[in-house]
Amino acid sequence: MGWLLNFSFATSGIIAGGVALVASPIIIHLINRLRYRRVRFAAMEFLLESQQKNRRRVLIEQLLLLLLRILIVLALALLVARLIVGADQLAMFAGVKTHHVVVLDDSASMQDSWEEEVDGQIKRVNGFDKAKSVVSAIANEGSRLPGSQQLTVLLLSRPKQPLFDREDVNEDFLTELKTKLDNQQPTHRTFALEDGLDAARKFVKEDETGIRHVHVVSDFRRGDWLDSQAISDAVLALDKEDASINLVRTIPARHENLAITDVQGEFHLAVAEVPIEVTVKVRNDGEKTAKDVRLSVFVDGQKTPGSESIQAVEPGETESHSFYVWFGTGGMHEFEVRLEGDDFTPDDRRFVAVEVAEKRRVLIVDGDFGQGREVIGADFLKLALVPEDTGFEPLVQSPDFLRKNPLDPFTTIYMVNVGPLERDAVKPLEEYVAEGGGLVWFLGSQLDSAFYTDTLYGVDQVGEKPGLFPVPLKPGRRELQHLAGAQTPPDVKFTKHPIFAGLFEGDAYILAPFVNVWEYVAVDQSRKLVDENGEPALDGDGRPVVWQKDDNQRRDGVTTIATLRNGEPFAFEHGFGEGRIVTFLTTAGPEWNNWTKMPPSYVPTIAETQARVARTDRVPERRLAGEPIPFDLDAALYETEGRYSTPDVDLGTQKLLLSVEQDNAAEGGARLRRTFGVRDETDLLGVYRFTLPRQAGTAEQRWVAVNAPVEEGQLTLATDDDIERRMGQDVDYHLQAAGNFGWIKGGDEGDTDVHRVLLALLVVLLVCEQLLAWRLSFHSQTAGATR
Repeated sequence: MGWLLNFSFATSGIIAGGVALVASPIIIHLINRLRYRRVRFAAMEFLLESQQKNRRRVLIEQLLLLLLRILIVLALALLVARLIVGADQLAMFAGVKTHHVVVLDDSASMQDSWEEEVDGQIKRVNGFDKAKSVVSAIANEGSRLPGSQQLTVLLLSRPKQPLFDREDVNEDFLTELKTKLDNQQPTHRTFALEDGLDAARKFVKEDETGIRHVHVVSDFRRGDWLDSQAISDAVLALDKEDASINLVRTIPARHENLAITDVQGEFHLAVAEVPIEVTVKVRNDGEKTAKDVRLSVFVDGQKTPGSESIQAVEPGETESHSFYVWFGTGGMHEFEVRLEGDDFTPDDRRFVAVEVAEKRRVLIVDGDFGQGREVIGADFLKLALVPEDTGFEPLVQSPDFLRKNPLDPFTTIYMVNVGPLERDAVKPLEEYVAEGGGLVWFLGSQLDSAFYTDTLYGVDQVGEKPGLFPVPLKPGRRELQHLAGAQTPPDVKFTKHPIFAGLFEGDAYILAPFVNVWEYVAVDQSRKLVDENGEPALDGDGRPVVWQKDDNQRRDGVTTIATLRNGEPFAFEHGFGEGRIVTFLTTAGPEWNNWTKMPPSYVPTIAETQARVARTDRVPERRLAGEPIPFDLDAALYETEGRYSTPDVDLGTQKLLLSVEQDNAAEGGARLRRTFGVRDETDLLGVYRFTLPRQAGTAEQRWVAVNAPVEEGQLTLATDDDIERRMGQDVDYHLQAAGNFGWIKGGDEGDTDVHRVLLALLVVLLVCEQLLAWRLSFHSQTAGATR
């Protein structure tokens, strides 16, 4: 019987008068009793005695007649006021002023599709099609009561810009609604449902008269509802505005889905006609094992021969698959991987913009170059880089080259056996690495430990980060004592760092027993540090703070990636600005080790080091659908008008206008700025191509790959219990099953308008009242009656 508590009146102004009319039979009854005067006379004594015997029966019959007349008046009042049971669902179509605010989910997950019978034919439909049908059904039903219904439609993609704003629902409006809904398509983005609820609350709050309904039309995925306190807060705020909340599902069940979650590769090293390895990750977001998963590869829109395949992907698991791809020419290219045969398409494609070089220039700075000495280290590095197979173009120069030439064209710089540098050589090197360039150190006989420690390392105070060099050094070089015997441990203990990992078998570096180191430079572990006041820093035990061998204790951002047999550090990696630096405390040639004469170990290590540290700051960007693409250019170097094209080739090339802004903090003072994508321009998946003309007459190409957010492919639906837990016990709401339109049309599946029941009840009450009134009234005998 709890449903009896959930009612309202379509014309609430009438019900007050109806309540007053309920009292009219009682008043009439009392007045009738006051109309007679009591006069006692002998002839009536007999009748009075007879009345006393039947008084209780007559009183009960009279009260029943009075009750029937009260109920008749009440039923009439309810009919006129149009009683609505379940007003939070159906008062929308009861003739009273009602405002419907529809929050329409147009996120990528609403593209989830399935087959069903439509008009006798099997068709493929998606969640957004169903959502538009719900909006149309609400408007169609509301149009039957013109002048009383208003409709506001908010898209989650633009909750502050309503598709319709308090439009009166009538036959003319239905035509406009159909046209606009037909033009709406789901986006490739992800949105926060609470943003739509907050926007709906503002519309509800501004409309304080009549009935307010908020219909949230969505797929209600589990990931959106499990841990979102923001949704709970938004719903509670909406509930406090006395608006009914109606949650409408559009997708009936979870469907199988595979998603490409990532595409990685050495794209920053791409060289024309040189294969690069690409790794694709595929996740199974379904409930069944996916077998023989096929991948197609496209370069510049053209499918490459054959296809790649993954044997099986278990539910909830991610599998990686690697293959090689090559680009025939230098320049900008579009790379794409597609999943074949999957119904949910937004996460079936992944794009990468690739800048392919004709050659990748590498600078080797050798301290022996130009000094009349053999450049042994540089020669071994040149061989290890294998230019004919990798596309690298090594250039060997002296340290003076750093001072006199731009370093920007080089993808990596190797510093080999370099002595002290002038400040005007150190500064451009610092700028190069800070901006994303890669740097690799090899030491040698020209080492000046004091210069490396004081200038390149430069850490004196506790908490400071190192500069271009990772550690302080002791003067001179050290010999690693040779040990004889079959059980002698290897000279070098390599970690599973990426530059060594390819030569590991289990936990063992398979070539470690054959690598010998004779000499190295030791780290100065006695170097004392000072505190922020310039005083000697002391630890908790009152001892001076010195350089710690343990990375976890030191916590300066430097990682030890190899050590010697005696425990001394041998190789490091650390960051500097946007760049990455790898350091070996030995030579690049065979002067101090035999490692450089072991191609199976040395060559792969140099190749992986090159891939690890090579500059990535010029790798074309990747963004998610809907993310803006900012431009911030020097007004002295670029023109104010550029060009761009989107993945939709039918749109052609369009103008890109950049506005001039003064920025006193920027060098030169004037900047050209524009944020592209604030009006949904980046919703299409693919590669966006920008041409930025320079003042010098050349043009810069900027390509940006845009992909769908992978979380939109997690299609598990929230259960009714999930939603109930998130909504809370204090919020009154209704949850409609997908495909159920009974709550709109007043069918048996929802609460219903009870006027037909009231009408039937009124007829019964009138018949009963007449029968009882006839029984209680006086009827004279007819002339021929028997006495």
